[in-house]
Amino acid sequence: YPERGNPEKGGNFIIAAHRFSIQPTPQSTIEKSPFYNIDKLAVSDKIVIDYDGARYGYEVEKVFDVKPNQIEIEAPSKESKLTLYSCELGGADAGRIVYVAKPLGLIALDSTQPKE
Repeated sequence: YPERGNPEKGGNFIIAAHRFSIQPTPQSTIEKSPFYNIDKLAVSDKIVIDYDGARYGYEVEKVFDVKPNQIEIEAPSKESKLTLYSCELGGADAGRIVYVAKPLGLIALDSTQPKE
């Protein structure tokens, strides 16, 4: 949802992806499921995003669940933030797990730590 925000311009930078996509083998299922391990994220965890030739750091502030029809998580925002979300393992009719992270700033491309 680039029209709602991105790391350069701020706003609500949203990334939504499948948590589970059945493939022929267990390994290919994991490889084709971008948010397979999203449930391992926790408040205070750091996230690194490569965007348009630059690397940005974020820190998870909130974790919560919403129903599939609760689309307010996709609303534009004046506040800069990263919103990650995916279906719960129950499938499309199950709820969504949502992570909201605050920006930490630019990170050197050869690092995973914010620039001082």
